[in-house]
Amino acid sequence: MQRLPDGTVLVTAKDPRERVFERITLAVLVIWIGVMMAIKHEPQGLAQLGAGAILLASAFYQRLRGWHAGLVTWVVGAVLVGMGIGDLFSNGDIPWLAISVILIGLWMLTRAARRAF
Repeated sequence: MQRLPDGTVLVTAKDPRERVFERITLAVLVIWIGVMMAIKHEPQGLAQLGAGAILLASAFYQRLRGWHAGLVTWVVGAVLVGMGIGDLFSNGDIPWLAISVILIGLWMLTRAARRAF
């Protein structure tokens, strides 16, 4: 959807190749999660790191092609990569998921205070 200078809204169709790529990304993500669930003793944080890397790689590729990658893809990908790195390299029992959720909530509050979603 695009808003023109005169205020009218132009609804555009998404490129079919972009839709196919998004479906492939979702399939790869589901396969990754399934593989991580099947491994009994995977390193702590590897599942999050891989899932985040898949999402960020997808977002970068979409950006390079001139397509649109949603903000949620970027944020969730970055949070998952951060959680994965934290779990892999941290010896303490740090609640990375809780920290990530709090940071996203604070980001949403500042965004709401600046302008509407």
